[in-house]
Amino acid sequence: MIPLFVYGSLQPGGQYWPDYCEHRVEQLCLASVRGLLYDLPLGYPAMVAVESPESAWVQGYLLWLKSTKDLFKIDQLEGYQTERPVIENEYNRRQIDCYDVHHLHRITQAWAYEMHMDRVCELKGTLLKSGKWSLV
Repeated sequence: MIPLFVYGSLQPGGQYWPDYCEHRVEQLCLASVRGLLYDLPLGYPAMVAVESPESAWVQGYLLWLKSTKDLFKIDQLEGYQTERPVIENEYNRRQIDCYDVHHLHRITQAWAYEMHMDRVCELKGTLLKSGKWSLV
C-alpha cells in the first residue's frame, strides 16, 4: 500500500474524493504533518511543508492507496511531473513525516503534495492559521 497525506479536495467529502480516492483507498485515518496551509482564491488549498516552528501543523487524512497507478493518477490531477523542474509543477510530491492528530506520535512517512511558496504568493494565498481547510 502507498501512504498519501491529503488536506484539501482529495479528502473524504472533497470534490475529487469520489473519482480519485474513494475506491482506491485500502484504509484511512485523521492525521497531521508539519507545514503551513494556504487557502487559494482558486477554490482549493496549498500546503508549504516546514520543519519548524512546532506550532505549524496541517490537518488532513492519511490514506493508504492500493497501488502506485492510483498515485500516478493523482499526480496528473495535481499537475506534478517528476521530470519537470520544481518551480514548473503546480504541486510537487515528496515524502514527509505524518503524525497522529495530536502531533504526539509519528505514524509513517507519506507522500504529500506541496506548493512552492513563490507560487502561493503569486496566487495570493491566505494563511489558514488553524491548519485545516474547510470543505464547505
